[in-house]
Order: sequence, then structure tokens, then C-alpha cells
Amino acid sequence: KIEFEGINFTKELYTYTAQDISSGTPLYHSTIYWQTDLKLNSGKTHEISFFTGDIHGNFAVILQGISDNSVIYSEKFFSIKK
Repeated sequence: KIEFEGINFTKELYTYTAQDISSGTPLYHSTIYWQTDLKLNSGKTHEISFFTGDIHGNFAVILQGISDNSVIYSEKFFSIKK
């Protein structure tokens, strides 16, 4: 059984750009990618890319959404090493 807290409404967050990365200023944001209104098609693979900033450690990718007939939730984990 999976329990959900509910649907979160859109928030405006900013992701890193190539200019941010090359500025030399350390980037320590905990939310490294946020995409609202992403439309996916069943049976197709979708690729996203993002900069991870300067935080090293373990991260979670959490996908939340809704479809025509269900709620979508998935988690994947990855590590960034020095």
C-alpha cells in the first residue's frame, strides 16, 4: 500500500544553468531540478538532464503526477562523489 500526502500545486523554482556552474560560486541548493507540467507518453522513454551543484552525497529523484485514471509516484536514488 502506498500513501500519498496529496497533490502539491506548482511552485516556481529555478534550476542551475551553465552560467551558474561557470561562475565559480559554490552551489548548495538541495532541490537541483524541478519540472512542472511535464507531459509523458505511455510506453516511451523520456530523458531529463540537470546540473547537481556542489553538494556531494546521496540524492533522490521523486516523480509525482497524475494521469487520466491514476496517481503516479516513483523514486530513484543516485550518489554524487567528490
